[in-house]
Amino acid sequence: MGERTAEEVLREQWAAYAAEATREDDPASPALAAARAYFDPPPYAETVAPFTAGWPGLAPAPAVPPPDADEVAARVLAEQWAADDGDDDFEDEEDEDEEELGGEVIDLAPRGHLLDRPHRAADVPALLDAHGLTDHLRGHLLFGLPDLVTVLRSWEQRFGTRVIGLAHDRVTLSVAAPPRTPAEAEHVAAEHFAFSSDTIVQDDAETLSAHAADQVLNSEVWSFWWD
Repeated sequence: MGERTAEEVLREQWAAYAAEATREDDPASPALAAARAYFDPPPYAETVAPFTAGWPGLAPAPAVPPPDADEVAARVLAEQWAADDGDDDFEDEEDEDEEELGGEVIDLAPRGHLLDRPHRAADVPALLDAHGLTDHLRGHLLFGLPDLVTVLRSWEQRFGTRVIGLAHDRVTLSVAAPPRTPAEAEHVAAEHFAFSSDTIVQDDAETLSAHAADQVLNSEVWSFWWD
């Protein structure tokens, strides 16, 4: 069996979430009760609107060629390194992660998981192995590491992304050619949702459209995490 495409990976993840979420919308669902012990997710149709009819397919690449992705990635990574909002809660969380994983989490203050330089999608397996993170991240993902690389490579080709951060439960990308209209951002946000629904439904955004407006439209940084 050959490598799956990004379309296949994301379509499968979208369908799996839809199947589970529509069951959870049942007030008698134990899964919904368990979820609401931690957060109060909106109904599935509201969460994924405007794509309630199903998986919308991959977003097209921008019509205008992106700027030099490596130059953008170097600048964005430098900006991320320089950003220190003094968030003690974030630092405490990273310290807890290090203790739990025996100090194996990449420890790069101030943002906790930033790399020393941008990397291509193909570099991810070696990076994970080098930092002892492979098994930890695999345990969080709902798909395989080859699928992770496939999706990252697809975004690399369409939007000029580079990997600028890795940890046992998260991936951060620079984006050379982010969506420039709300409709384009929502289409890309559908891919984000299929890739990492936790990033949306367990964050302040809670819905695909809010995530598109806040984290995708014109954004040069895309961050994902898995519970």
